Amino acid sequence: MSLLFRSLVGSALDVFRGAADVYGHPDAFLAKVYWDNFSYWSYPCQLYLQGLYKITASEMPELTPLGRRFAELIKNMQRLFTAWAGLVPPAPRPGIRTMPGYPSVLIDAHLALQEEWNPTQAVEYVRMRLVESEEMAGELLLRAMDEVGNENVDALVQLADVFSWGIRISDRRVAANDTIGLARRRALPPLARDLERTLGRPPKNINEATIRRVLDELIAPPCVLSDGDSGHDKSSESLARNSKSAGVRL
Repeated sequence: MSLLFRSLVGSALDVFRGAADVYGHPDAFLAKVYWDNFSYWSYPCQLYLQGLYKITASEMPELTPLGRRFAELIKNMQRLFTAWAGLVPPAPRPGIRTMPGYPSVLIDAHLALQEEWNPTQAVEYVRMRLVESEEMAGELLLRAMDEVGNENVDALVQLADVFSWGIRISDRRVAANDTIGLARRRALPPLARDLERTLGRPPKNINEATIRRVLDELIAPPCVLSDGDSGHDKSSESLARNSKSAGVRL
């Protein structure tokens, strides 16, 4: 468990290391708070509240890789927020931004802190949130790319070292980028809509073609759909069903 402890401490330091520019950038900071809250409630809090820190690696070997992956994602996202804030000057404007809106995965993750699970159930829950975190990382990347615009998008991807993250973005999600109105709502996966409810509508500074050019290596090819499939990314719903079948109540 020493590896787990080191990754936990390291990821906690990464949340604050080099974040000064982000704190002064309203849009990047809002995205950071969204991510930091979700990742904190999804893993470190559950690690403590469910008593998983008491379990040795030999008793539950799958726990350490989950923790290390969360730590990797946390470090990568802080790098993204820092690059975003550094590439585009903050745009001062009056008003107040609140989060989370309802409904939201942030609310779900926070309410789940009151649950009491056995170690197997708790690890299954953390695994579900990890998959959501990888999808969320992709959504925040797309948002940051849109915010910095065409002239800075390549620099953002390079500064954030995006191709080392180990994530994929679905072809269907990229295809939904240029849609508007009701068509956009129907095309976006639930997590993308959740993010827009909190961060607001994207500025539409880049289009689908730019995303495909810049992120070609990360875009997962379209899958073959069965009859009756709506075409949405249903990872969150399927994960929730799997967790319930394992005894995890969300």
